[in-house]
Amino acid sequence: MGTVPARSRAARPPSDTYQPFVFLVSDKPNGAVTDVWFSYYKDLREYGGRLKLGYGPGGPPVLGTTEVLKLVQRLVTLGLVPAEAVHALVVSSVNPRHTRFE
Repeated sequence: MGTVPARSRAARPPSDTYQPFVFLVSDKPNGAVTDVWFSYYKDLREYGGRLKLGYGPGGPPVLGTTEVLKLVQRLVTLGLVPAEAVHALVVSSVNPRHTRFE
């Protein structure tokens, strides 16, 4: 369905072949996005290789708080997560008397 870079190109060293991505996926070939996968692309095309999907030597991608917030913003912008749900989560974390959004 699509990918969202987990780090900006400027944040990656030029020699970094493991590039974190968040994959927006569907359980149907032409269906709406239903899941978010965290993974890496290992791009070896420059060296005669290919694009590989998987985890780097350190396991799955680790996102900083800024990247998590940008991801949430992108999911809201794409209509995959309702803005009201994000607002409810924030309100419930600030005010424990509020019911948590499930």
